[in-house]
Amino acid sequence: MKRLSFAGIVLMLLGVLGLAHQGSTYSQRRTLAHAVASQASKNTKETLPAPPIHDGVIYGGAAIGGIALLIAGIRSAFNQTGQN
Repeated sequence: MKRLSFAGIVLMLLGVLGLAHQGSTYSQRRTLAHAVASQASKNTKETLPAPPIHDGVIYGGAAIGGIALLIAGIRSAFNQTGQN
């Protein structure tokens, strides 16, 4: 029961955190001009948004799967205590 419930909680938390994540941010340095003794460059920060269908299917499925595992763990614990 404990392993199943723990796996459910972890999967549920990962799903919720994934749904809250808005995309990946990265920095890029671009060279604007070259001169003999100097160079001009610019740092830019860009965000790659995750497609909504990706978020819904992957992370929503993980959250729902986590809830199902948690319920299964709780039910197995009640079934084990009732048999003793």
